[in-house]
Amino acid sequence: MKKKLALLLSALLLLALAAGCAPGSETPSSAAPDAGSAGDAAGDADGELDFVALNYYIRASEQDDAATVQAAMDEYLTSKLNCTLTVYPVNDWTTKMPLVLSSGEQVDLTFDQANTGYYTNVANNLYLPLDDLLAKYGQGIVENMEVNCPGLLDAPRVGGKLYGIPCEKQTAQCEAWYFRKDIVDKYGMDIQSLKTLQDLEPYLQIIQENEPDMVPYYVSAGTGVNMEWTTDAIADDPYRYEELNGAVNLLLIDFSTGKVVNHYETDWDRDRYETLKRWQDLGYINADAATTTTTGTSMFQAGKTWMIGGGGAPTTLGIYEQTYGCEFEVWRSTGPIANTYQNTTALTCITRTTADADRAMMLINLFHTDPTIINLFNSGVEGVHYVVDENGRFALPEGATSRTDTGYAYGFETFFGNMMLNNLWYNEEEDRYDELRAYNREARQSKIMGFYVDMTNITTEYAAVEAIRTQYAPLLKAGVVDDVQATLDEMNEKMYANGLQAIIDEAQRQYDEFVAANAAAE
Repeated sequence: MKKKLALLLSALLLLALAAGCAPGSETPSSAAPDAGSAGDAAGDADGELDFVALNYYIRASEQDDAATVQAAMDEYLTSKLNCTLTVYPVNDWTTKMPLVLSSGEQVDLTFDQANTGYYTNVANNLYLPLDDLLAKYGQGIVENMEVNCPGLLDAPRVGGKLYGIPCEKQTAQCEAWYFRKDIVDKYGMDIQSLKTLQDLEPYLQIIQENEPDMVPYYVSAGTGVNMEWTTDAIADDPYRYEELNGAVNLLLIDFSTGKVVNHYETDWDRDRYETLKRWQDLGYINADAATTTTTGTSMFQAGKTWMIGGGGAPTTLGIYEQTYGCEFEVWRSTGPIANTYQNTTALTCITRTTADADRAMMLINLFHTDPTIINLFNSGVEGVHYVVDENGRFALPEGATSRTDTGYAYGFETFFGNMMLNNLWYNEEEDRYDELRAYNREARQSKIMGFYVDMTNITTEYAAVEAIRTQYAPLLKAGVVDDVQATLDEMNEKMYANGLQAIIDEAQRQYDEFVAANAAAE
C-alpha cells in the first residue's frame, strides 16, 4: 500500500512540475537561473540524450525509506535529463570509500572534502578536471555562485584546475560566543562593544561575583578559545595572520613578511594563552577544563553557565534560540572570512570511471538550479516524508515527532547542490537564505583562496609533530599550565626535534609556488 501511495504521489508531483513549480517550494528571486538551465545547456532531454544510469556515493547512513525517494527521483530525472541516479550511502567513509574509488567500478558522482581525501584523490588521478565541463554544462552553477557565494569556485582548485563543485551554503568561517540575553540585560553589559578577548574579562568577573551557580567561562576537554579570536597582541592588525589549510592549528602565513610561521611562536598565541591562564587562576574557568568530558551544551542547558560557543553565521542564532529556548546576544570574532578550509568541506566530484561525464555535470547543474530535485533529495516525497502547512512551509507528517521518524532524513542539505533552494521548514526563519547570502557576500575573502599544504612528502614528520601538539594544546587552552612561556618553549623544542622545520620549509615552498603561479596568471 505504501509503495502504491508513493508512486501515486510521485506521479502527482510530476504533474505539478510540468507547471513549473514544486508543491510548497519557492525559488528565491536572487537564485537565478531557473530549473530549465540544465536542459537548455544539454539541448533538452527529448530524444537528444541517450539514457544513462548514474551512480552517486554520499557520506551518510542508509535510510529506511530511501527506495520511495529513489523511485521519485529516477522518474523526475528521466524526464529532465534521460538518466537515473542511484544513491549509495556509505557510513564508514574513510575506510570503505578509498576501496570503492580504486576498484574501477562505475562511480559517476561522489562526495568528498579536504579532510577525507580530496587532495589525495586528485593527486592519484581519480577525479576529472571540471573547468571545461563547467563551462559547457554548468552555467547555472556559475551564475548562482556569483549571487550566493562569491569566490567559492576558487577554493577547491588544485594547480589552478577545478576538481570538485562546492555546495552553495555558508561559505564564510567565523567563531562566535552566544550570551544569555537576560543575563546581559540584567547587568547592563554592552556585548557589541567587545573588540578583543581581554575585553570580556570584566563581564566574567561580574558573573563570578553575582551568579555563584554559574561558571563564567566553561571549557570542556581543553577546547577553549579557538585560534580565530582577536587578542590585544594583534588588535592593531587583526588580519596579519591566516591559518594554512592542510595544517590548521599548526601553521600560519604572516602576510607582513610572506613567511610561513609556527602558530605557537607568535605573540598572538602567547597572549591568548596568558589570558586563559589568568582566567583560570582567577576562577573564571572551571578547574577541570583540560579533562572534563561534560559538554558546554550540557552545562548551558543545566543553567550552569551563561555563554556558549558556536559558528558565527546569522542562521546559527535562530537555531540556538530554538534549541536552547532563550534569547541570545552574539559576539563574533574577526571573521567572517571565506577561506579554503571552510569551502572544501562539501564537494561533488566526477570520477574517471563515470559512464557519462557530460550528463554528470548536467546533473550537478540541476542540483544547483532546480528546487524540485533539491527538495526531493533532501526532504523526500510530499505526503510521505513531509507535509506542506498553510504557510507553504514543510512540516512533519501526522504521527512523526522528528524527521527521523519518517524513514528519510539524510541531513544532507549542506553537502550537495544549492542549499538555498531547499524549501523552509516550519521552524526556520523567514529570511534564512537572504541573511546567508548577505553573510557570504560581505565576508572578507581569503588572500590565499585555493591554497592547501600538501603533506605527502612529510607525512611522517607531520604525524609526529601533531602528536606533540595535541598533547600540549588542550592544557594551554584550558589555562592549567604553570608557566605559559616555559610550556610553549618545551612544546616547540619537541616539535622541532621531530620535524617541524621540515614541515615549515615544505609549506613555504608550496606557498611561494602558489603566489608565483597566481601572479603569472594575472
